[in-house]
Amino acid sequence: MVTKNGGDFRVLQYAWRLWSQLWGVRALHQGIIVLPPGQTELQWMDGIRHLLAHRGPLDNELFQWSASRDWHVLSC
Repeated sequence: MVTKNGGDFRVLQYAWRLWSQLWGVRALHQGIIVLPPGQTELQWMDGIRHLLAHRGPLDNELFQWSASRDWHVLSC
């Protein structure tokens, strides 16, 4: 999943992890990439290529970009 709507998807990711743990299920998703605001489509594509080239599987993680930290995983 690729989105520019970081706020809602950060909440959904938190709920996903919490509920999966509370219910004792191993729920999986393929990963979420939150695009940074204020960039062009070409910059987003380059950023996504960089993330995919330098990270392992994205499964069950939410990745967001910041200038100071590059791509990082949301910690819940």
